Amino acid sequence: MGGVTAQYYDNAGRVIAVVAPLHFDDSKTLDEMTRTEYLYDALGRVVTVTQIYFDDRDATWKSFVEKAVAYDSMNNATKELDAMGYSTGTGDTIAEKIATGYGMMYTYNLAGMRVTELDPESAALGLTWSMRYTYDALGRLILTENIEGTIARTEYDLAGNVVRQTVRENASAPEQTILTATYDFAGNVLTQTDANGYTVTNTYNALNQLRSTTMPGDASIPSVTATNQYNRSALVSSSWSTAGVLQTYTYDNLGHLLSLSKS
Repeated sequence: MGGVTAQYYDNAGRVIAVVAPLHFDDSKTLDEMTRTEYLYDALGRVVTVTQIYFDDRDATWKSFVEKAVAYDSMNNATKELDAMGYSTGTGDTIAEKIATGYGMMYTYNLAGMRVTELDPESAALGLTWSMRYTYDALGRLILTENIEGTIARTEYDLAGNVVRQTVRENASAPEQTILTATYDFAGNVLTQTDANGYTVTNTYNALNQLRSTTMPGDASIPSVTATNQYNRSALVSSSWSTAGVLQTYTYDNLGHLLSLSKS
């Protein structure tokens, strides 16, 4: 496999067309090759992505808009349409077709963080959102809710580390903890416990490099601890596990991995 992927640029240095290796022929002009074209607005934002191809069945060139996007004044995408959604749009201009076509719609807060998502099906039902997000005063995501009533919560410690994540499938369902975590003063993850109660434990050396990781066991599988050693360049030189596996790493002078051996 191989070939040339050709990219074409406008005077502003923006990619306006891409030809995949399967279709590239350096003896042909761009207009003679199957390609993907990008259209930008005055602010340099991609408005449409169009597929242009030659249909052998009737020997004609055809095209369709694969993706279309509308933006707000803060450069946030407020509406995104796929090929089917764009094809339902009406009007003479791209903006009119985007405005009337079926697509995902988004709203944002003053900080530019997404607050709601509205899919076409929910919009047709007269709803104002199908997914919404809530943030704390520091701009951290603390609540995600979908239209079916599923709620996901995230809790943080004073340093901004995620310490707990929960999910409630609907208003009458109990809240389930799916993740808890603890950290050291450097922000390194010390323990992480999943929804099944399995806890992964980490230790670190004085340079905050991961020294060991202990994976939990169960009635049939014992716990396993993997311990790392580092070279003077702070790269892992070896890793040994209590399962009896030794991995050894070598690097070149630029820190690129040269070999990995297991024994």
